[in-house]
Amino acid sequence: MPLASSSRTTSVVFCGVDQPDMKRLLFLITCISFGISASTHAQFNQGGEAAGMSGAYLQAQNVWSAFHNQAGLAAVRDLQAGAYYESRFTMQALSIRGFACALPIAKGTFGASYESFGYEQFNQSKFGASYAMALSPRFLAGVQLDLLSTRLGDLYGRATQVAVEGGFQYKLNEKVWVNGHLYNPTRAKISEYRDERVPTTIRAGASYQFGPKVQLAAEVRKQSDQAASVRCGIQYLASKHLLLCAGAGTQTNLISFGFGWNQNAFSLQAAASYHPILGFSPQVSMTYQRDGQEH
Repeated sequence: MPLASSSRTTSVVFCGVDQPDMKRLLFLITCISFGISASTHAQFNQGGEAAGMSGAYLQAQNVWSAFHNQAGLAAVRDLQAGAYYESRFTMQALSIRGFACALPIAKGTFGASYESFGYEQFNQSKFGASYAMALSPRFLAGVQLDLLSTRLGDLYGRATQVAVEGGFQYKLNEKVWVNGHLYNPTRAKISEYRDERVPTTIRAGASYQFGPKVQLAAEVRKQSDQAASVRCGIQYLASKHLLLCAGAGTQTNLISFGFGWNQNAFSLQAAASYHPILGFSPQVSMTYQRDGQEH
């Protein structure tokens, strides 16, 4: 039986929440606000640093680029791996978890990523395989093939789709990078029912380096079934080991903050975003880099 529309999805997930308290109402509002049927595949801020900057992360050049902008993987020249967990609005049923790795080979870098959202009655997952390389000293590009899966209880079953995404990073000068990313341009179909499809998302932005310690980033993102939103973030290298970041975004009216601590081959990131109605969404992530350099 095909998956139902987003309105049916919301009602089924809502009924799966056991405790009859105020969190039921918040859960329902969340499902409606974030378009839980299909759009969640492209909306998360994976990695503590990205979460702390409200998702303004197109300019990143590390393992988390496997989620945000695959072009950034081209700058990764040592093995990197990372994992994260987010408790969205501190509700277990809305938890998100995932991991990624990046392996440079010859002139390019291969990446792999996986993430899962939801609980036993509603779950979405995404597996991605990517490749990126520097086409010139100033221009990086990357592409990714995704396998998407949506499971809606025992009644509606599971649906799978194949999607593609890719992006670029262009070094305008020593301080400015211009970045872009396109997700799912073919609008992969979920179900014949009401021709339900995974939305297309376009992101474009730029970053500015204020000396060696401060970077400012901003982007505009437009999802095919939602209005455009703006995300801004700033990061400050407080010391050799400590990175601080903060951000804000429209549409979901988020503010965020976080930090990263580097020690040899490992770094720990923690962040939280705040929605004025639904509350906090804490996230923690850990990154490994084989050569042990600070990152």
